[in-house]
Order: sequence, then structure tokens, then C-alpha cells
Amino acid sequence: QIVGLGEVDTDHGRISPAANAGLSAGDMILAVNGNTVENTASFMRLCESAIGGCTLSCLRDGKPFSVSLQPERDSNGALRIGAWVRDSTSGIGTLSFYDPDSRAYAALGHGVTDVDTGKLLSPATGFLSAATITEIRRGSANEAGELIGTFSSRESDAIATVEHNTEFGISGTLTAFSDPSAQSFAIAPSDAVHLGDAYICSTVQ
Repeated sequence: QIVGLGEVDTDHGRISPAANAGLSAGDMILAVNGNTVENTASFMRLCESAIGGCTLSCLRDGKPFSVSLQPERDSNGALRIGAWVRDSTSGIGTLSFYDPDSRAYAALGHGVTDVDTGKLLSPATGFLSAATITEIRRGSANEAGELIGTFSSRESDAIATVEHNTEFGISGTLTAFSDPSAQSFAIAPSDAVHLGDAYICSTVQ
């Protein structure tokens, strides 16, 4: 995903091939000259090999389009298009529910968006891992609270897949979740809600 545009310092001035081609922050780059982009490293390699110009296959707001541009060589000799791109994101959130039979889950209650563009990310792949919470920062007016903690970024430690990212949160399938000490609670139907005392259960480990 393009998160910003810039200019390339060349021997003949500052040029932004990406901006001149009509690209903008939030666009998703899928392929270069028909070759699938797997991550930022592969994108850079494909641009480097596109000496005669390249055609980028992209998505904007879910709609496909293509642009042609000529990467420019910067002062260090590298070919650039004048765009900053990002291929991953991570963070800590809460699991909303899971179904012990189907192992389907939902989490967060809000979509995962890019920190720079604010646009909803479309994950090609993703996974969940267990987290240890070390600090909770309380929310206040106009400022959301935050969970601070540690988690593994190794896919071998994954406990679930991330298959969907919507405005309501992420969802997928639990693959290796097992905690014999954990206590589970059934989700109450809406007609079971009534005025009265309540207990709030929270997991910090």
C-alpha cells in the first residue's frame, strides 16, 4: 500500500513518477509488469528491473486500475518511483468471541487501518498470536485507551488466521488455541440484558 508520495533527486531535478502517473496514498500495488508484488522488497526488485518503464496494476477503493511510469535513478544510483510503501502492520487488541465448535472468531470491534492514510487495510495474509499485557493506558476525552504488551511476530507461533478485515473488526479461524486454565463464558442474547449488578471479567495474562 502506498502511504505517501515524494520526489526523487535526479541529475535533472526532483521528479515524482508516482504522482505524475496519478497514484495517491492509499492505493494498493498488486503487480509490476504482470509480476505479483509479494512485499516491499519484491516491489523494489521489480522496479529496479523495469529499466524501460513499468505498468503497475493497482486497486483504489476496491476498484482495479493500471498506470504506466518510468522509475527515475536517484543520486545513489537506485531506481525509484517517488512513493513510500508499506506491506504489513501489527498491534494488540481484544478477542470479542470465538465458537468452540467451528473455531471461528471475531476481534477488535473496529477495522485495522493504515496509521498514515487512515484507510482500511486489505490483508492478503495475517495471523494472531497470544499476547502478554504489561500496561493499560486509560482512555480519556478525545483520546482512545491503549493496551501495551508483547507478542510473537513469528508465524510459527500463530494461534489463528486473519481472513477478513472490516469496519467491525477482524475475523478468521482459530488454529492452535488451547489454554486448560482459561474459563469461558457463553455470550448472552440481547433479551437477557437487564438492569442490575454486573461483573466485568478481564484477562491481562
